[in-house]
Amino acid sequence: MLMMMCGTGLGGVRYVPAGWEDASVDELNSLNRQLVDTLRVTDGAFSCGEGEDGLACVRFGMVTADTDVDELLDLVVSAGKEVEESSRALTNMSEVVKKGEYSLVSFKYTQKRARKRAPVPVPLL
Repeated sequence: MLMMMCGTGLGGVRYVPAGWEDASVDELNSLNRQLVDTLRVTDGAFSCGEGEDGLACVRFGMVTADTDVDELLDLVVSAGKEVEESSRALTNMSEVVKKGEYSLVSFKYTQKRARKRAPVPVPLL
């Protein structure tokens, strides 16, 4: 979902994916900054701005009367979905790592306890 931001000229938009309505300000700002970085690879006219509410938004530069605004917005949405998927994949990998670390710590603890309880072998003479 794109939210139009106020400003002179075309202004800018904020990308807020479905399900992110309750996301923190930091998460939304980070997502939109990453989106701007992605868009700048395609066209240096994109920049990160700030809406009247203080949240990050995607600003457009070099917009002329010949600019196809619908195409421009489609590009933002398409790149936004890519950034969103990357963000989701990174979050999932982070969770897997956290669970893996927990499992490793749990395994080491279990092994340590087992060694303490195991009978000490006595050599036969």
